Amino acid sequence: MKSMILSGMLLASTVVSGTVVISQHFESDEVGSGAKWTRMYYNAESYAGVSDEAHSLLPENNKHGFKVYKATNTKNGWMHLSFPKQTGALKISFDFMAENNLRFIFDVFSEWKTHISLELNRNVLSNMASRSDRYKLADIVPRSWYRIAIEINKPLNKAEDFTIEVKSLDPKNEFYSKVENMIFYNIKGSGEDFINRIKITTWPGKALFLDNLTVDSIEEQK
Repeated sequence: MKSMILSGMLLASTVVSGTVVISQHFESDEVGSGAKWTRMYYNAESYAGVSDEAHSLLPENNKHGFKVYKATNTKNGWMHLSFPKQTGALKISFDFMAENNLRFIFDVFSEWKTHISLELNRNVLSNMASRSDRYKLADIVPRSWYRIAIEINKPLNKAEDFTIEVKSLDPKNEFYSKVENMIFYNIKGSGEDFINRIKITTWPGKALFLDNLTVDSIEEQK
């Protein structure tokens, strides 16, 4: 599947509906404003919102990113991003930049059933099948932008695995990896064969930057 990012939206040759369920509308939002599409669990000393301090390396229409900062005196909290139920083959993509030794977890799930969980801890990015079962994906260079793409090529009620792609967007830190047949953590037998939420959990004292977060329907690969 060939894809490209243009004008802050993800366009792909195999998009069925053409719908980006999490948009780039914050490119035109005021710096410092919160995201309209999230629920956040932080106290007043922490910050989550639109930033021009850093953004991923795209040629145009990419002036703003999204910064998540947790104060050092707060416990770990999270942001929820909810979107319409997705049951078919789909692609989830996002860009991120993390400060040194920042820890965050990126969960894709339905209601409260986790299906895919990525963890960055001590600058190592892993797929976390369970708390004791991790598969290392990449060593991450702090303050460098990366793009992660997760593809599920069958409807969720038939899917048993997914593919994850990690690449650097910084030419000084070239990296590319694609791992197929990563196993779903909890989708079988959950009775919830859909995805409708993303949760981003961060730990205190560091900043996480996000950009170009999209969820797209794609053609099922037979």
